[in-house]
Amino acid sequence: MVFSPFGLVVMHQYMKKINNTAIEALRLETNSVIIILLKGVVPQVKTCIMAVFLFTFAECYNMLEQPMLFLKEDSLKTLPVFISQADKYDGSVLFPAAVIYMVPVFLLYLSLGKNLGERPCMPPVIICTISILFFGIMAFLTFKARDIHEEGLPHVKYQKLEIIPKDAIHNNNQVFVIKTMVKNGEERTFAEARAIVPAEETKEGYKPASGIDIWDNVIIFSDRELKDGQEVVIIK
Repeated sequence: MVFSPFGLVVMHQYMKKINNTAIEALRLETNSVIIILLKGVVPQVKTCIMAVFLFTFAECYNMLEQPMLFLKEDSLKTLPVFISQADKYDGSVLFPAAVIYMVPVFLLYLSLGKNLGERPCMPPVIICTISILFFGIMAFLTFKARDIHEEGLPHVKYQKLEIIPKDAIHNNNQVFVIKTMVKNGEERTFAEARAIVPAEETKEGYKPASGIDIWDNVIIFSDRELKDGQEVVIIK
């Protein structure tokens, strides 16, 4: 946000009450407007400047309409846009996102507490350390979260088959097929259990009479046990 009417009004009202004695004393020492401003005015309105900065930052941080209008790629959109689409995501994703969403403003408030005229609740060194750790972890997860998530998923191979291999058939004549659907705002791949009725046995396996179609992608290999509806990673 380039201009904030709220900040302008608050600063104007606050600066009406500043003490002109310090300004007059500085005028006797220097003619520089910048020095008078920095040494006579800014120290008196420092608290107001920090408060306006905090509120303006929070207002910009909470923007919803602007990112939705001007950003076309979902990967560039902000957390308020993500949280506003709560119906598309699970609680396991939304609740951590809501906590992460609060942290930057909370850390900023802690760091500016002394300048706002309040007693700091913790030393600046600790606040700085927490901030560096938080943003470092966020940067790491930005690039590595997908890899970490996929490492915990079954890795499978699939193929379109007319005859199902015997090792692809699980208990109760079940096979798993690939199913793609949107979850948490992105397209993902899942294993779907299908009960088949073997009609004919061959050397290669079974030819099913029902349960799967010729266009289904049958999972023929998995590095771990599969469950119905479980997310999987396809390998070549």
